Amino acid sequence: MIKAIITTVLLAVLSTVSISEARKRVPTYTDNNGVVRVQKTGKIYRDYAAVRDFKRTHPKPNDGRAYDIDHIIPLSKGGPDKPSNMQWMGVEEHRRKSSSE
Repeated sequence: MIKAIITTVLLAVLSTVSISEARKRVPTYTDNNGVVRVQKTGKIYRDYAAVRDFKRTHPKPNDGRAYDIDHIIPLSKGGPDKPSNMQWMGVEEHRRKSSSE
């Protein structure tokens, strides 16, 4: 969160735009509690407890195919990292969907 704030302020100072305008340009992601959850690399932190809950309540299909957990509304677009926004999706289909988002 601190990195996002510093980036916002620097963008505002260096580009002579207002802080509120700069804030719109800095991508931020929030967890279920409204806390920004971005790693230093820019990768979004995952809530592994939510993934565990999803797996417990939605067993992986047992048809011999490989599956990934997909977020119906992508985390990068503000989707929540909770079981109600997760679904099982075939690996190849998930790669295609993820690359187009």
